[in-house]
Amino acid sequence: MSTEARDVNKGELSPRPASIASSRKSTWLSYIWDTAELDKKERHFLAKVSRICLLGSWYNKRELGKRNGILQSAVSIAPIFSGFLQSGIYTGMNGRAGLPGWRWLFIINGVISLPLAVAAYFFLPDTPDTAKPNWVFTAEELDLARERMLKVGRQPANKKYTLRRVLGYFTSWKTALFVLLFTMQPFPSQPQTSFVFWLKAHNKSGKPVVYTVPQINQYPTIGNAFTAAWQLITVWLSDGPLRGRRWPTAIFGSLVGTIIAALLVTQPLYAPFSHRAPLYICAAIGGTSVPLTMAWMNELLSENAEQRAFTAAAMNTLQYSMTAWIPLVWFQQVHQPDVRNGNIAAAVVGGLTVLLLATIAILAHREEKANRRSLEAGTGAQVQNGSALEENEKKSLDSGENLKV
Repeated sequence: MSTEARDVNKGELSPRPASIASSRKSTWLSYIWDTAELDKKERHFLAKVSRICLLGSWYNKRELGKRNGILQSAVSIAPIFSGFLQSGIYTGMNGRAGLPGWRWLFIINGVISLPLAVAAYFFLPDTPDTAKPNWVFTAEELDLARERMLKVGRQPANKKYTLRRVLGYFTSWKTALFVLLFTMQPFPSQPQTSFVFWLKAHNKSGKPVVYTVPQINQYPTIGNAFTAAWQLITVWLSDGPLRGRRWPTAIFGSLVGTIIAALLVTQPLYAPFSHRAPLYICAAIGGTSVPLTMAWMNELLSENAEQRAFTAAAMNTLQYSMTAWIPLVWFQQVHQPDVRNGNIAAAVVGGLTVLLLATIAILAHREEKANRRSLEAGTGAQVQNGSALEENEKKSLDSGENLKV
């Protein structure tokens, strides 16, 4: 068996000890996770982190996109469960024990959520540089985690936040552009929220029901399923065939989302179901590059853990702030589903996200080239210095021999 294995950090072939290479036992799961080339010990470690993780501090460039995608796809899958849960409660528990269905919904959500919150307290680990050996991770596994992060240049947090340092983050193009991009990304997917109102709008008072309550709750979940599937496909492509490049699938998704928003503007509002519904179902594709964006940010800020944490916090905070007021201004319920101005705004913002993604890709490429040239220049200087030292040593030896003679 060959003793060469793929280096997951660089996507290149690198030598690996024969003892490790010969002991590899690949499974179907290892191929799905793109870890078939790793030794058994590292695969076992990654499996643990896959279940309980702080993603940006544990995974390298060929692994981070997939894990971010799974986390984000859960956000899309959750409404599917909620839609069927609401339908079941409406038809089966409304009026049970004298409580209306919406009260039962809150009770059941609490029963589900509380145990998960308690489990998260015990299961979520700290970052590799601060975590201590426990019943989840051994000391050897934590050492392996730190070594893996150092290989990809992801430095641990070892600096205190100061006002000067924080203000310096705002002058960094990485922090500024990623925060701006992340803040804008949810906007292009907002037209999907109109689907449920569009279905309800077909039911007119005094006329036969066109869509039943279960249908109104369940049909929009098709869009959530599509969004989750699309996210998983794009992150697997990014980590796999695209070898860690984030921008191709991110730009493609934003372009498609922009086109869909534009089609919703130009198409008649009450077009047939077969014409309008697919656009609503696919509309969220414009915001599906969120996991790739977060992975990309972690990678470009690998050398500065404090800036990485600050940027991630700013991205999340401002994104939630944005999603809080967008529906109140552009997609007001009193106007749904006739929100033409909101769809126009979504198309415009979608186009701007494409430009931002392209800008970040160009700047990152330039920085990578500059770092490569700097590294090559440093290596060349070391070689020249070494040659000069060898020449001086040779001259000294020759002088010594002449003196002896």
